[in-house]
Amino acid sequence: MKLKDLFFAEEYTPVSCSPDVCETEISAIVCDSLRVIPGCLFVCIKGTRTNSHSLLPHVFACGAALAVIDEDEVDGLPNGYPCIAVPSTRQALAFAWSRFCGSPQESLIMIGVTGTNGKTSTATMLAACLRAAGYKTALIGTTGTYIDGEKQEEHDVRQTTMTTPDPDLLYPFLTEAKRRGVTHVVMEVSSHALALGKVAPIRFTEAIFTNLSPEHLDFHRDMSDYGKAKELLFQGAAHATVNCDDTYGAALASRLCCPVTTCGCIWEGDARVTDVQGTPEGISYFLRYKEIRTIVHMQIPGAFTVYNSVLAAISAISLGVKPTVAFGALEHIKTVPGRMEFVGSSWDNVRVYIDYAHTEKALESLLLCAKRMGGGKIILVFGCGGDRDKSKRAPMGRAAARGADYTIITSDNSRGEDSAAIIKDILEGHTEKEKRRVIVDREKAIRHAVIMAAPGDLVLLTGKGHERYEIKKDGITPFDERKIALDALSARKKGHTMEDTAPHEN
Repeated sequence: MKLKDLFFAEEYTPVSCSPDVCETEISAIVCDSLRVIPGCLFVCIKGTRTNSHSLLPHVFACGAALAVIDEDEVDGLPNGYPCIAVPSTRQALAFAWSRFCGSPQESLIMIGVTGTNGKTSTATMLAACLRAAGYKTALIGTTGTYIDGEKQEEHDVRQTTMTTPDPDLLYPFLTEAKRRGVTHVVMEVSSHALALGKVAPIRFTEAIFTNLSPEHLDFHRDMSDYGKAKELLFQGAAHATVNCDDTYGAALASRLCCPVTTCGCIWEGDARVTDVQGTPEGISYFLRYKEIRTIVHMQIPGAFTVYNSVLAAISAISLGVKPTVAFGALEHIKTVPGRMEFVGSSWDNVRVYIDYAHTEKALESLLLCAKRMGGGKIILVFGCGGDRDKSKRAPMGRAAARGADYTIITSDNSRGEDSAAIIKDILEGHTEKEKRRVIVDREKAIRHAVIMAAPGDLVLLTGKGHERYEIKKDGITPFDERKIALDALSARKKGHTMEDTAPHEN
């Protein structure tokens, strides 16, 4: 493929290039200096820790044909290396991969879901509605990539740790989905992906907004910057469905240029929910939308399920799914991986659930849901991720102290940070010493929570959700807290006591 097939002439400025640079043959697109091959196009990326513009001598020594550089880096680079300068190399990387793959998104109906919480559940529910209507559907998000409900094999560690895949994974997947007959693609779109231009080549047929609360403030300057990144999803979208009970959502809906359907339980919007009722089987509510008047039953408990399912249903209807088909599909969903997912219960009715809650608001909603489920006390096991937004740790500690009867604070993907330092930040918020315990080892923490529970208690394992791994300084290792919890429930049946799992940490 030639450069002119990847970039239009007006999209770049030649630097130290021959006049016929557009005819340069490109063998591959690379942004990792360790993957340079002869004839490739190397895209320089400025990261938070490294800047690959400094690697040009190495890149060309390894055989790169051409490099893509940021316009503001031109003056500081050595002369003589053939480059093209662009306003944003990250966005250029996305367009290059899209075009390299034949721009598959242009012949697919693309649906994007963004927001702080609820993206996975909403996207999963919407994909189920589309499949029920007979559409061949792909799903991309935090829990992986799926085609017609079947999870696809993961070949890259980024496929397990990113909400929205990098361009070199995303556009080849869209190509494969198209080849296999997919017509609709539902994808979670993170603020990082939007700010970094990963989805810049995509124009969404349907864009969905769930909510906005403090998160990723280690990446975004402030909440305003975070919100503006989310809003990028709606630029050029054909239609938007927005949760207007959320303050930012209401403001967003008022300024969008595309047609908008507003939803809420409080907001007098286009789709209005009333009469929310918790049931032993989940939750139900009454929905009014245009001529529709119906009771919706969900097998997944929690107020968040109401919002997620309404957004999914209204979006499905906007995309041409019959209302009865959409509501029928929703009622058959028993769980979303890692989202208030029931793991198991003991002979004396100690119940264990897993959830991905990793913000203060998500944790508050989850604990409120758990209380409404009734039974005994709520025992919470949670931690916070390392090398991520530190400002949310103390607020999450406060949320745990308010909502749980007892909290075991532990590790959760500490990455390059010391787990004890992360836990210290959490303890600044959770100050009720009689209601907490620190057990740094997450496996010990889970076992201790299950063994200490009294008959009828509910144990919540939060933060990891669908994840089956743990990220520490020495890398990624397998970690399946479902298996750990089930083993602990089995040990409880055999009469084990807390002393059998007594941790050393305090």
